[in-house]
Amino acid sequence: PAQAILTCWYSKNGAFMEDGFLLSPERIARIRNIPCVAVQGTSDLICPPITAFDLHQAWPQMRLVLVHGGAHSMYDPGITSELVRATDAFADANPRAPPGVKVVEWP
Repeated sequence: PAQAILTCWYSKNGAFMEDGFLLSPERIARIRNIPCVAVQGTSDLICPPITAFDLHQAWPQMRLVLVHGGAHSMYDPGITSELVRATDAFADANPRAPPGVKVVEWP
């Protein structure tokens, strides 16, 4: 119950941040050149897809992957597949990756 109460309290109070704080150009500039893939389910009711679109609009270098019908769980088959695909691609791009890392084609 404590987690639910804290989650509601922070949600009701906007996490105690000013509107637009996280997506401000100054904050995005700090991470803009860090490779990133965001995997978002189109049926996620906890973090609606519009939040991923907002982030992608502020950070266009981020690759956004939408999983049709995917929900909020990393155990959703489509979400899992895309997370593994992104992780494998990052590992493949890293010359220090451990031997035996699966190589995948990046679309």
